[in-house]
Amino acid sequence: SFNTLFLYAYDGAGNFGRWGAPVPTTTNWQVINLVASNIQAPWDSPGLPNFTNIMKFKFFLYGQGDPAGTEFSATIYIDDVMVRNSPLVEFPSPSPMRALIDDFEGYADDAAVRSFYAYQNSPAATVTTAAIQTPAPQGSKALKLAVDFAAGQYPWGSVRSATVAPFSLPTN
Repeated sequence: SFNTLFLYAYDGAGNFGRWGAPVPTTTNWQVINLVASNIQAPWDSPGLPNFTNIMKFKFFLYGQGDPAGTEFSATIYIDDVMVRNSPLVEFPSPSPMRALIDDFEGYADDAAVRSFYAYQNSPAATVTTAAIQTPAPQGSKALKLAVDFAAGQYPWGSVRSATVAPFSLPTN
């Protein structure tokens, strides 16, 4: 799973699943489409989430695999996380949004984004930093996710949202 960016979705009962996509290796903005029906349960999930009661999500980035490597840093920019009925294929004019999860425009500064997103890392020596970055492909702000990975096997860093009002994901 290393070199994979994951989006986790949690329901009100504590069940969760994840979608994964390869970490982009270019400096250009890329669109990542995650199909709802492709959600998978990680080893530590009690069950897949109820798509009609999603309450929290997080972005998760694994560092290295087996064998363990040396420490390194990575930065990923995330913008306009949305739920749609059809894939987004090109910029700048997407189809009308069904439900915007976060476009990162409403955060006044880095402190504001960090007040909504919390860090979770392993091992403790891994450091994740969330910040607001401009420009962005849509709007003017994006989430900058910077991770300084500790040495060792399977280090990871993540930012996770605060609990939000329940919303539904499409099942297709």
